[in-house]
Amino acid sequence: SGLAIEFVGACCILFVISVFVECCGVDIHIISQTAFSFNYFVQRSLLASESMCEITVYKLDAHGREVWHYTGRVVAETATMIKLEARFLNNDRDLGYAVFRQGDRFVEHFYNDRWYNVFAIYNRADDSLKGWYCNLCRPATWQLTDGIRCEDLALDVWVSPQGETLVLDEDEFNALGLIEAENTAVRQALQTLLDLAEAGQLPR
Repeated sequence: SGLAIEFVGACCILFVISVFVECCGVDIHIISQTAFSFNYFVQRSLLASESMCEITVYKLDAHGREVWHYTGRVVAETATMIKLEARFLNNDRDLGYAVFRQGDRFVEHFYNDRWYNVFAIYNRADDSLKGWYCNLCRPATWQLTDGIRCEDLALDVWVSPQGETLVLDEDEFNALGLIEAENTAVRQALQTLLDLAEAGQLPR
């Protein structure tokens, strides 16, 4: 457990301190305080990194209602992006332009400053790239202890490994009746995705 790790680490440091103090005559109180602070910082950092391994993703509709949720493993995080890996656990789905199979690997990028997310999808059999599924959405929010929340806005883009694009569900998006500012943000995000796809710069 975390407490056991801290206890063992503290004992080891105390032993080193006792030898050092006996040889050099350094003030025991100063060194002990520094050593315990350092040990506490290291162990808490290790425990925090362990807690980052898994996170729950909550897909919400345009009204903030949960549609479904699933669990992924965090592999990277910045101030504006979180990247995770998840497996497709539903039954196989033939969408016409691609077949998603149970066990396919999804590498998912969520952003808190962009109106889209990007899923790079890899074949379960040989890990070859199937393509990218991009969701137009409101900027995501997340906390490692509380999951990722993202409000989907219906409009999607499929991008093949060759860079061919297919815009999906425009009728559903138009039916949402978003306010003008949001509609503009989504249209601009859509163009950004198309430009990234053309340039071969979608994230993997």
